[in-house]
Amino acid sequence: MCEKKLAPNLPYMKKLFLGWFEPLRNAIEKEQKAEKTKKKAAFAPFIDCLPADKMAVIVMHKLMGLLMTGDRDERSVRVVEAAVQIGAAIEHEVRIHNFLEKTKKSQRKGISAESPESMTNETIILRKRVQNLIRRKRVSEAQKLVKNDKFKSWGRDTQAKLGCCLIELLTETAYVQPPVSQSTENPPDFRPAFRHTFKIATNEAG
Repeated sequence: MCEKKLAPNLPYMKKLFLGWFEPLRNAIEKEQKAEKTKKKAAFAPFIDCLPADKMAVIVMHKLMGLLMTGDRDERSVRVVEAAVQIGAAIEHEVRIHNFLEKTKKSQRKGISAESPESMTNETIILRKRVQNLIRRKRVSEAQKLVKNDKFKSWGRDTQAKLGCCLIELLTETAYVQPPVSQSTENPPDFRPAFRHTFKIATNEAG
């Protein structure tokens, strides 16, 4: 969209997200379609649990949120912390996605009341409440409603491995362009939007 100049008046961050979205989505799709390797086995099949576009949006918003609330001087966040939180956010979204898909299929099939898979009135009401909360962008409340649904937790190890993979894909595909200089002779200067650096942790007395 940005390349076609379809969003010239959007605020800066929204324009950045639009510019990052398609490359990241494509990279996630490529990863989902790739053959299973020893590296991918660490987080497969969890990376396949959501559509690539939805996963890309979660990664961008979660990482930027962590950076905005992190170290004010450097706008940085620990990779492990970011990876676990991104993995957890994906897991929560998968939980909601699975609940909605399962109840949707039950409605389509019109399963009889005697069937253990039949939807009770409580389930129908719960589904409507979850959908309503999602429309109102109150995802955290929707997550709490489906928390008791049968779903095996991934665990922090899997969350971290999946999160690391998605962070790596974002750092490889996201770029920013500094403000245009007065000189039009120089070609556009695109720089990586994120950097992975090593920092020695220090404990301040106090």
